[in-house]
Amino acid sequence: MDLSNAETRHVKKDGAEYLEFTAFDKYMDKITAVFAIKGENDLRYFTEDGKENLENLCRVISVDPNKLIKITKQAHGDNVAVVKDLSEVAEADGLVTNKKGITLSTRVADCISVLIYDPVQNAIADVHSGWRGTLKRIAPKAVLKMQQEYGTNPADVVCVLCPSIGLDHFEVDDDVKDLFVEEFGERYMYGLNGKTYIDAARHLTESLVEIGVKLQNVHDAGLCTVCNKELLHSYRGIGSKEPCYHNAALICLK
Repeated sequence: MDLSNAETRHVKKDGAEYLEFTAFDKYMDKITAVFAIKGENDLRYFTEDGKENLENLCRVISVDPNKLIKITKQAHGDNVAVVKDLSEVAEADGLVTNKKGITLSTRVADCISVLIYDPVQNAIADVHSGWRGTLKRIAPKAVLKMQQEYGTNPADVVCVLCPSIGLDHFEVDDDVKDLFVEEFGERYMYGLNGKTYIDAARHLTESLVEIGVKLQNVHDAGLCTVCNKELLHSYRGIGSKEPCYHNAALICLK
């Protein structure tokens, strides 16, 4: 099975399996950006058992595993950490840097990882945006953090929304529905058979555009983790009867 589409390129190489993004093709001499997936061999990351998988992935994509920044606790908040060196990031849901050779990473299993590149100031961000993060507008806050730290103009950035739970599967209860209505109104919210479904990627895109990111510079991978649970780690796809592992979103300045 191949997950390639107009926005993604499915790569299988030396035991690693990941997606590259066509939106970043023109910048491949400047950045490395991938979304590592479960794949056919059920690859796992960010666990003790998956340590070798992560190290092998780094080797395959030519980044230094010893310079990989992993957030200890992704708290579903809106904290964006500025990475200046290899110090541990204890709790955050977003990372920004302009330091070459340091790889930023987030882990997801239905939430949206957002990879961001500013080709003018040569700065990057890696953001974990679940439904709480989307409500708190963490992705726009990461761009604004880049503006504050590096002089980024939001109009210059290129954003990729990695695979995540799709509209058809993102059913929410009334408490979550009410929060989205209060923040965004009822747009991109759909009802079917008495149930409510939310298009989180559209909400996230809108919040980026509101701060000046160009709509044409926001690229959605267009892949649902639940629909593609055979190749992508998905919490809702497998349910709660077995442990769920994570996909890995990585970005690095060369």
